[in-house]
Amino acid sequence: MSRIEQGKLELHPENYSYQEFSNYLSSTFEPLCKSKNIRFILKDNTENIDVYVDKVRLNQVCFNLLSNAVKYTPAGGTVSFEVEHDEIQNGKMPCTFLISDTGIGMSEKFQAHMFEPFERETNSLGAVQGSGLGLSIVREIVGLMGGTMTVESKPGKGTSVCVRLDLEIAAENRHIEETSRIDLDILQDRHVLVVEDHPMNQQITQRLLQKVGISVTLANNGQEAVECFEQYGKEYAAILMDMRMPVMDGLSAARAIRKLPETWAQTIPIIAITANAFKEDKEEAVAAGMNGHLAKPIDPPLLYQTLAIQIAENQNVPYLNGKIQ
Repeated sequence: MSRIEQGKLELHPENYSYQEFSNYLSSTFEPLCKSKNIRFILKDNTENIDVYVDKVRLNQVCFNLLSNAVKYTPAGGTVSFEVEHDEIQNGKMPCTFLISDTGIGMSEKFQAHMFEPFERETNSLGAVQGSGLGLSIVREIVGLMGGTMTVESKPGKGTSVCVRLDLEIAAENRHIEETSRIDLDILQDRHVLVVEDHPMNQQITQRLLQKVGISVTLANNGQEAVECFEQYGKEYAAILMDMRMPVMDGLSAARAIRKLPETWAQTIPIIAITANAFKEDKEEAVAAGMNGHLAKPIDPPLLYQTLAIQIAENQNVPYLNGKIQ
């Protein structure tokens, strides 16, 4: 939020296909909704057209809004995501993203201040949750992308958020390189240590990894991660490390692991998972001994690709164009 207010948040557009975007949403939120007994509806009303957009920030906007919808919708409710586009003109495609839920809704009093940083509302599900920055950050990112955002909500009736963006059509409308180029067989029956303090992020990451045959050990902070690695480090094929956690942060944990005397402590792939996708954050991760850097919200194909490549390179086996040897 501080970077946004100082005008330091930069967009890094790249080609992004609707199919990849749709797969990201379904693979992330279908399992999450199922675990809460919530119906998730993904309405495909658009063509599979590549656009030129900052995919990390677009994913972040949709992830934050859908996460709120899931968080504040009780069991038996419904969360839906719908995207439509108007006629393409001058290389631009006007898109409307609609996120709706049948959850607890928001009071009129709170809605008057909902975009202000650190504003939170005590709700019928219990205590106040979150930092109160989600909606503020989403609106600022949408504004930076040249879009608009509106919210309609009534207590007990649910909430609908509408985001409108004019997205640039990708040059030559070429599709993103598919994950299938990376042989994911190497991920089968692997064991990964996931270090993350947020329960929802733990659940999402664990389900994504289990989907490709990976077993998971969870650590709630960096100190737990170091202790787990000291006992079972030889069993892990890789570590996914959140950067900001209580007790011990990810950078400190990575440094501590690299200082351990065991050989595998020097070679195990440690991949940073963080909401801070800035150049200096990546440089800090590398300096702490990490091998890779993935931005939140997690992009499943990129997560699988990164793990497959890091594990394969650590074991000196090929990972492209054919079966792992």
